[in-house]
Amino acid sequence: MFIIRYFQSGMSLESTFEHITAYQLPFFFFCIFLGSLFLAFLVSTLIKYTAVEIGDGYLKGRNYWFIKKRIPIKFISKLYLFRDNGIEAVVADAGQYGKVYILPIPKIR
Repeated sequence: MFIIRYFQSGMSLESTFEHITAYQLPFFFFCIFLGSLFLAFLVSTLIKYTAVEIGDGYLKGRNYWFIKKRIPIKFISKLYLFRDNGIEAVVADAGQYGKVYILPIPKIR
């Protein structure tokens, strides 16, 4: 919103931010901080739910639509790489039992 207003005002910072007073600036930055925390929490929650479990002869994980799947390990017929929109995963395909997408753990450098 501010970018559009900035270009419409002829790239003038004074007219772009004329409705924001000095007293509102801390609140403005605090809201940006809270929004960042919310997005970080959302991403960490999604990563938590992508965990895969192996036990009792079953592979438990999420499919493409993030729905929980439980497929028998002995019926897994294919393992292949999946890449789409920057998401890389290994797909365990068990035919009629469905597919489980296994996301790699991100490397911390």
